[in-house]
Amino acid sequence: MRNLAATYRPRKLDDVVGQEQVKSILRTHLATKPKSAYIACGGAGTGKTTCARIFARELNNSDTNVFEINAADNTGVDSVRKLINDAQRKPIGTPYKIFILDECHMLTIQAWNALLKLVEEPPECVVLIFCTTDPRKIPGTITSRTLRLDFQRINVDLVTDRLMWILEQENITGVDRESLKYIAQLANGGMRDAISMMDKVLGYGVEVTYDLINTALGLVGSDTACSLLQAFYNHDSNTVLTTLEKLNNGSVDFKTWVQDFRRFVLQTVQIQLNVDKSLIALPPSVIEELDKLPKDGRLFHILITLNDLVNKMITEPDPYTLIKIIFLKIVGEF
Repeated sequence: MRNLAATYRPRKLDDVVGQEQVKSILRTHLATKPKSAYIACGGAGTGKTTCARIFARELNNSDTNVFEINAADNTGVDSVRKLINDAQRKPIGTPYKIFILDECHMLTIQAWNALLKLVEEPPECVVLIFCTTDPRKIPGTITSRTLRLDFQRINVDLVTDRLMWILEQENITGVDRESLKYIAQLANGGMRDAISMMDKVLGYGVEVTYDLINTALGLVGSDTACSLLQAFYNHDSNTVLTTLEKLNNGSVDFKTWVQDFRRFVLQTVQIQLNVDKSLIALPPSVIEELDKLPKDGRLFHILITLNDLVNKMITEPDPYTLIKIIFLKIVGEF
């Protein structure tokens, strides 16, 4: 199967799902005159780079003189100096030279200092588009001279609609909407991530179930997670140790696993707080089961303990032993 995220990457602003305010701004600038510098901010997979490419292509009516630089691979001042030199030469055959700097928060301070003059006094034919998931790392001297475009996380139903549309284009039938909605929730508002997740799941077959999704994406199975939570409440150390031993024998990456278990417990806390169920990336049957757990505050203390555990796991050479210690502590304390 083709790479679905690449195959169905939007080619026009009208094809971009969500981001109505950003699209409106870009359309206005296409109809008038572009700014010399933009900064596209937002979570992974929300359409920053895609919109930058579309905007650049439509400004020039082609892909000519559109230069995309991955700042994560070109963090230093030498790469920036090459960009600055290229920007001084007038474009041939197009009205603009457009530079898209993806992951720009990875640039060094020296690189930003070198860029400052170009941002302050750009040639009339140059448009700079900075894309970032972490605008806090960009110097204020740069952000104050750019037009900020804020990309929002995409609504779960809009993501689900897009996933269903892609399956229709691929002539794939039999995948129910609830399974796709679960994937959309896991993607946390990122369209690219949702499509990539669905692509990976379909590699296991088109009979998509919640268990298959968890298996394909390497997530904590709801049965295992629910069993552990129930064991915590029942002070059942035997079930806790047996479950961990089974996971260990299955060669689980415990550093990743405990992060996913923390996410599961966080969502259980949200269930107990009666948050909007559409914000919870769990099957309805699991949500119903978790809602039956005692609402006595213990779960929040478990979550805090797991959060501390995740931080300790970063440098822990023996994660399995550490997890056993902490989980037995939870059984004894809570």
